[in-house]
Amino acid sequence: MSNNNDGRPLMYYEGEFGVYRTNGELIAKAPYSKFLRKNNYQCLTFFKNKMLFFENDKIGVVNNSLEEIIPAIYDDVKLSENDYNIVAGRDGKYGVLNYEGQTILDFEYDYIKSLYDGYDVFYALRKDGKFGLANRQGVVVMQPIFEYEPQAVYPDNRLVLVEKENTRDD
Repeated sequence: MSNNNDGRPLMYYEGEFGVYRTNGELIAKAPYSKFLRKNNYQCLTFFKNKMLFFENDKIGVVNNSLEEIIPAIYDDVKLSENDYNIVAGRDGKYGVLNYEGQTILDFEYDYIKSLYDGYDVFYALRKDGKFGLANRQGVVVMQPIFEYEPQAVYPDNRLVLVEKENTRDD
């Protein structure tokens, strides 16, 4: 058992997974097998009080009481330290869900990447080989018409940073 001393839950690994408050109070228990690390996913970590779980090779999300908030129906799920929303993929398409599991950006994109500008979150979108941008509320602020993926957003200056590979010889 680890003690984080900063309000984060404590955990134990004895066939079951437990979430504790720092005062030692048990919040919830669940079978450890639902939270085993799969492929490249780090599961035993909370991001914004959310954590991944697995059922039948699909991914879902629980809250810090281990209550299922998003069912295990997704092929890919990305949690972020900076974003309360969740980027998820199913059947080869990506979308964005809010904390309650409601879709705020439809599953019509080939790729979505969360971008944090220090104050707010934006999403770089790829559809049919072109890139666009959406805000945290799921509003597409730049349709996917650009050749290059946005790397950073500076909304105060109305700028989007993109990178292009230098193919010049000089």
